[in-house]
Amino acid sequence: QPVMSIGDNGVDRHVNLVQIRCGQQCFAGVTDDGDLLTWGLAEGGRLGHGSDQDLYFPVPKPTRVMAFRGEKVTSVSCGAYHMMAVLSTGELYTWGDNRAGQLGHGSTMHHYAYNGRFGGHFGG
Repeated sequence: QPVMSIGDNGVDRHVNLVQIRCGQQCFAGVTDDGDLLTWGLAEGGRLGHGSDQDLYFPVPKPTRVMAFRGEKVTSVSCGAYHMMAVLSTGELYTWGDNRAGQLGHGSTMHHYAYNGRFGGHFGG
């Protein structure tokens, strides 16, 4: 069954999820079109919506991560306060809370959107 998500223009739309993952009070799903949707508690930037202003506010519906617009996400994984996604190109991206360096960016700075590419191509 399709699930309801928030579309790019703020209007609800139906999507088909082919993958769904959960972290600590956060969720992520990949649609059959390769869009990445996240929802739940936005603390630490783990949802990837690009803002640290909504740290403790929930995102109540699956919402497209606009940083991946035009890309095809093939896989997603959720940690407690961070996420990672693999694109169809094989590139791995990580974002969210990074206090222990778990994003693999070589620092402990938080990333509120997917802007930290990790190691180029992943897999093969």
